[in-house]
Amino acid sequence: MIRKAVSLLESKIVIGLIICLGSIAIPNMINTINRAKANSCISNLRMIEKAKTMYALLSGAGDNAAVNIENLYPQYLKNRPLCPMKGKYSIYTAEIITEMPHCSFHSTVANGLPASTLGNLSDTRDRGNRV
Repeated sequence: MIRKAVSLLESKIVIGLIICLGSIAIPNMINTINRAKANSCISNLRMIEKAKTMYALLSGAGDNAAVNIENLYPQYLKNRPLCPMKGKYSIYTAEIITEMPHCSFHSTVANGLPASTLGNLSDTRDRGNRV
């Protein structure tokens, strides 16, 4: 005997399996996307920090000099960095050269650690090492 139709029970089992697999895969996918956006934000902050360092070295600006995006773009930054989560980088307002740039959305600074745990790192950071 040849069956041409799928029973209601079989279709319910298949739909249940698809829902179960989706409930596992979708949260992991969302977490991966959020991690990628956070990593992109940290990369932008590192790029801003390097541009500030180049600006300070080439312009002869002192440690307490103020710098903003107009000083860095387009000579030291190819593009104006934007946070992928629509946060605002501290470089868009006047910032002292020795301060680490940070993002308003992620609360992170250039080395990827939460801003609340770092305090002022202007004296302790090593500009020669890659973070």
